[in-house]
Amino acid sequence: MSKNKIVMCDTMIWYDVNDGATVFDKSKYKYYGSVSNIADFLSSDKMKLDESVQKKLKQAIKKMNEEADDIIMVDPTSVGSSEWFKIPIDEEEVRGMQRLYDELLRYANGEAITLVGPTINGLIQSKEKFRDGIINAKKQLVDLFSQKTYTKEQENKIIIKNILVWLLIEWNKMRGTEFTRKQFNNWESIEVFVKSYAEFLKTVNIEQLPNKNTMIDLLQLLYIRPKGSTLIWTKETKLLQKIRSAFPENDLKDIIYQDHLRHYS
Repeated sequence: MSKNKIVMCDTMIWYDVNDGATVFDKSKYKYYGSVSNIADFLSSDKMKLDESVQKKLKQAIKKMNEEADDIIMVDPTSVGSSEWFKIPIDEEEVRGMQRLYDELLRYANGEAITLVGPTINGLIQSKEKFRDGIINAKKQLVDLFSQKTYTKEQENKIIIKNILVWLLIEWNKMRGTEFTRKQFNNWESIEVFVKSYAEFLKTVNIEQLPNKNTMIDLLQLLYIRPKGSTLIWTKETKLLQKIRSAFPENDLKDIIYQDHLRHYS
């Protein structure tokens, strides 16, 4: 096992660390926060609830700031497109996210009552766009699979291809690029997200939009490199189920932090 693997922490990890329910092993791992955590904090209904609930939210934000070895100030969709297209991150986005994070810390420290602004709205809207995309993709797949019988393996390949087509179109728009389907020959850098997303599409209800936090959970997988130096640490049961159903058991130790710990303990 290589030392100091990066562990991308799901938002609830910061709540658990603050409560003492979770501890870090910084002799072996580096624990990272991310824009996904920031988006999760911002979209949380806790901001609108009573002060005791808001207090826990603020404590979790401060705990991430204190304990994270680093915080990735780039949206997961930007990370995914940069990795897939092999193009650099937009530095202006990083600066914008840093300003947003500074405002989040002001809120956590009681210096700001509310958080508003174009960066915040854009961050939340981008997740809602992915929610709409899920339903549209599912409807297309339902229509396609009703016309002809496919094996499970064939269906899975079709679903993954549809995801790649959609990502190619959306990310070309987002980055102002013109990449073609030749990119389909090399999508290993976003494999964890794509395969887990495919499992989610198989079960999503087309009559009901997934909640915002479900999308944030899924999108954070764009930070994870397959069989690389990054692991995901989440306690979200549904997300873990999707990852586990998408990959062979032997691969999970290189994707999920808890499985990694069990394998190397």
